Amino acid sequence: MKKYLRLMLAAAVVLVLACSAGAEYYDEGHSGTAGDPYVIDTNADLVMLRDRVNAGTESGDMYYKLTQNLTISQYTDWETIGTDNHPFTGHFDGNNLAIQVNITDRPYWGERNGLFGTVSTTEGYAIKNLTVSGTVKGKNVGGIVWKLNSSSIENCSFTGNAETNGNYEVDIGGIVTYLAGGLVKNCTVSGNVSRPSTNTYYVLHLGGIAAYMTGGSIENCTVSGNVQAGGGGDRGGDRSCVGGIVGYAQVAGFEAIKDCTFSGNVGSRRYAGGIAGYVSGGNLQNNSITGNANGQASITGGYASGGIAGRIGDSTVLESCDVSSIVIVSGDTTAEGIGGIVGIMNASTVRNNQSYASIEGDIPNMGGVVGKLDAASYTISNNRYSSAEHGIGNNAQGVPSEEGCIKVGASIAITTASPLTQAYVNNSYSVTLASDAASSVVWSLTNSTTLPAGLTLDRTTGTISGTPTKADTYTFTVKASPASGAPATKEFTLVVSETAPDPTTITITTASLPSGTVGSSYSATLEASLSNATWSISSGSLPNGLRLSSSGVISGTPTSSGSATFTVRAESGNASATKSLSITINPAGTTTITITTTSLPSGTVGSSYSATLEASLSNATWSISSGSLPNGLRLSSSGVISGTPTSSGSATFTVRAESGNASATKSLSITINPAGTTTITITTTSLPSGTVNSSYNATLASTPSGASWSISSGSLPSGLSLSSSGVISGTPTRAGTSRFTVMAVYGSASAAQELSITISSSSNGNDDPGESSGGGGCDSGFAGLGLMILAGFALKKSHR
Repeated sequence: MKKYLRLMLAAAVVLVLACSAGAEYYDEGHSGTAGDPYVIDTNADLVMLRDRVNAGTESGDMYYKLTQNLTISQYTDWETIGTDNHPFTGHFDGNNLAIQVNITDRPYWGERNGLFGTVSTTEGYAIKNLTVSGTVKGKNVGGIVWKLNSSSIENCSFTGNAETNGNYEVDIGGIVTYLAGGLVKNCTVSGNVSRPSTNTYYVLHLGGIAAYMTGGSIENCTVSGNVQAGGGGDRGGDRSCVGGIVGYAQVAGFEAIKDCTFSGNVGSRRYAGGIAGYVSGGNLQNNSITGNANGQASITGGYASGGIAGRIGDSTVLESCDVSSIVIVSGDTTAEGIGGIVGIMNASTVRNNQSYASIEGDIPNMGGVVGKLDAASYTISNNRYSSAEHGIGNNAQGVPSEEGCIKVGASIAITTASPLTQAYVNNSYSVTLASDAASSVVWSLTNSTTLPAGLTLDRTTGTISGTPTKADTYTFTVKASPASGAPATKEFTLVVSETAPDPTTITITTASLPSGTVGSSYSATLEASLSNATWSISSGSLPNGLRLSSSGVISGTPTSSGSATFTVRAESGNASATKSLSITINPAGTTTITITTTSLPSGTVGSSYSATLEASLSNATWSISSGSLPNGLRLSSSGVISGTPTSSGSATFTVRAESGNASATKSLSITINPAGTTTITITTTSLPSGTVNSSYNATLASTPSGASWSISSGSLPSGLSLSSSGVISGTPTRAGTSRFTVMAVYGSASAAQELSITISSSSNGNDDPGESSGGGGCDSGFAGLGLMILAGFALKKSHR
């Protein structure tokens, strides 16, 4: 009997310990208040939080803090934290840490997919300072939250893929699926928000931040990547709305989408917009669209596509938005409106916007600002554009118009290189930015960026000056706005270091000097840590015929071959340094070597890659002198880069070509796209010349074919234009040589090629027939009534 009592006692102890262990998760020793939040530092903590919230046993104004990076990718069928019946009502502080997920096995008919489900915190923040990475798949997908009813999501990031692969009515958002109220602020998304191609015409909303919005605001958010809905099916039954920030928004009053930036590609079978696919009511303010890391951006819709919004309904205000010149807005032959700002516009307000995008398509309703004005009452004022024949493609009477639109010239460029010269804490700093504008420009900061503390930007001169107070690496975007023509933006990096170089010490930073050839001019400049150094030879001698100036320039014409070793001396004040260097002079007639490869094609993860480096001497031996190739690739001694890439990203490296005593180095880079994307190579390397006043036609070619073409820098000869299909045509009006760079975009892949066209004088000597003046005029557009109301486009989420 005692034996059985002992066994029962032992079992009871085990049970008590087990229950005690269950209570020792996140609430052990903490009260759950703002000053003493519950600690989430294990997967078990997160699971218990979810289970308690979903069971209704934990609700109210509780605080939670993540203290460890977590990986819950093993929970492929993860259920959200919070339901409609038992929403999450607390405060979750991610503490600038990350949770990795792989939610891929939830049924497509499930109501919600994401880390959190329904969130209904009443005051303060709901979720902040959290990064979620990985993949979330399903029917209704939110990278972080399924539904936000109130409160805020702040300073959060989603990195990865939010997608579906089912033939279902879907909503997908990078941060939140359904924004019913509250605020999404200072959030970022990088990756893909997408529905792969399927033969279906089901309703869907895709947004880089939110799929579907019936209340609240989105402020100061950034999305980089692709927001695209694939698929075929019946366009007439398809109500897809896809936007870089929001897919569909039906809001009112002062609720807004503002100060947001999208960089990447948007694609939809119906409404496509750089910021929003379809907006009815509310405000779109101070938003911008620009190119991604590969220098490309496109907005493509099957019905209505716009640089900012595919379509805006009644009582919407769209103002102070910007679409950069690197963006292409296009549509197919079924489209009804393609606009640099708005594809189709109802009775709303569009004012103070600017679009320098390329507007492409084959429909009547194409405008630099508005593609189609579908209302008799509206306000359009002070909008600037540079592409398309008219500011408004068609007004309510079906007539193109310039009402409230101002056409300007081609965009300028900021010519100052990045990174900027280094700065030092508590030391005076000054650098002046420059552009290629013919007249003065106004300088400003954009994309909600700021200069390092202690520095200011002069709007008139472009000078950044002051005394920085904190060491760090800073990134900011500067805009140069000319009196006429499109403005330019450029991102700069500035390193502020804690300690300035000691003026009493100097270091010679030149590591090696190039070789030369007898009888050929030679020049090389020595460099040191202090820029005001005085240079001399302290021992040894330069090759015969060369001399060193006090400013550090070695120059002259070598008279004999061989290798000379010598020691240079740099002096600045009381500081001095010496360094041994050498120069090899090749015999007369020896050819120096030059690396002629200027760029390398991109590749794709999991796909075979091959590219051959080229130099002026064919027998060169190749190697990597610094940096490294993308993972999975190798360089043979004959100059062939080959292999199968294993990870995406961009790698920069320096190659070295050697032949005899001659050598050369060059910095190159290769971009590897994620699996499933396509690479493209431009095969056109030169273009035929033309003659003034004679018809010109040339077609650009790429592998694969079917690319969308544009001019990324420079300009074509006057009178010529480039179509999106790659045809350069027109009648040249002036003689001369024009240099420009073309860009080919195919899916998510892009390539650039520098080209030139030479136009010779005509036989009659009339090289300058003059520029045609731009058409003006205003059409009232008030007499007609264009209803075009979307029949059957009702809010589909009644269960919400």
